[in-house]
Amino acid sequence: MKGKPIAIALIALALAALACNAPEDGTLPTSAPTVTPYQPSSGEETTTAPTQEATPSTETPTPTLGATQTPTPTMTATPRPLPTNTPVPVSTGPLDFQGPIMLGWQALASGDVEVTLQISIQGGAPPFTIHHDVEVFVTSERDYIFTLQRSGCSPIVHTAVVESADGQSVSHDYFIAASWCD
Repeated sequence: MKGKPIAIALIALALAALACNAPEDGTLPTSAPTVTPYQPSSGEETTTAPTQEATPSTETPTPTLGATQTPTPTMTATPRPLPTNTPVPVSTGPLDFQGPIMLGWQALASGDVEVTLQISIQGGAPPFTIHHDVEVFVTSERDYIFTLQRSGCSPIVHTAVVESADGQSVSHDYFIAASWCD
């Protein structure tokens, strides 16, 4: 029902535009008006200019939208990204890990110690995301080595979380004695 009043209004607008362009006496011109070429008066410089005859327009005026009318929206297809040939991660079984275990430590010039740790991952699917406190590591290696900087002689007591690409996640608490203080 909404479309009928709009269609009637558009037709009325088109008829009004045509009526405004019609001659006042209601008759249509039967021949094209001629244009008289310019004739210079005496003493003026003369140049030859091409003469033109006016030809009546055969185009039908197109109605324009008024300030209160809005065009009808058109629907367009939304482009979708093409699928990529990304391989689906293949799980090698239930995810688990051993460690972290300490591989060694090194004294730093600042007086701190740099401790080297390793996590050994079994099962799941690479890449793996390892969360260790505020640090996050991403690796495809099953034996991942990383370092921590420590000060003082307190042991390392933390929680490590390993997530695999197939959606599995495992968390373990661990304890490493401060052997650098012995």
